[in-house]
Amino acid sequence: MLGFVCLGTGCSTFRQDWESSRCYSPPQQSIEGCWEGTWESAVNGHHGTLRAIVSRYDDNNYHARFHATFLRVLPYEFDTPLSVTQSDNVITLNGQTDLGWLAGGVFTYEGQADEHELNCNYCAAKDHGSFHLRRVGPVCESCD
Repeated sequence: MLGFVCLGTGCSTFRQDWESSRCYSPPQQSIEGCWEGTWESAVNGHHGTLRAIVSRYDDNNYHARFHATFLRVLPYEFDTPLSVTQSDNVITLNGQTDLGWLAGGVFTYEGQADEHELNCNYCAAKDHGSFHLRRVGPVCESCD
């Protein structure tokens, strides 16, 4: 019950981390930074908003922290490592994460990105779909 209350009242630091991350301009030809858009299941039509904070580990590895909504009001957060390769201005990415049995188990991700858009397909045992994100530019007025 405490976990549900915490989740509903915003005990997560995602919002604060999102605002902090928006203070920095990401490097060119990189998927680092803030992204927002939508996700949609091709199996059942469920959909919602999606935000991501992407950080770089090294040339070929990134960490993505996602904040999604389900049924318009239920928040869900998850992290996933992303492996990337780059050819010209297109970045190909893939990853895998276990969201736990309640959220559908192991999800795999494959997609492409450039400096402005990030599009992925996801697949799990009982669901598959896509998410489409656009880069969110830095907003320095909110930075202290």
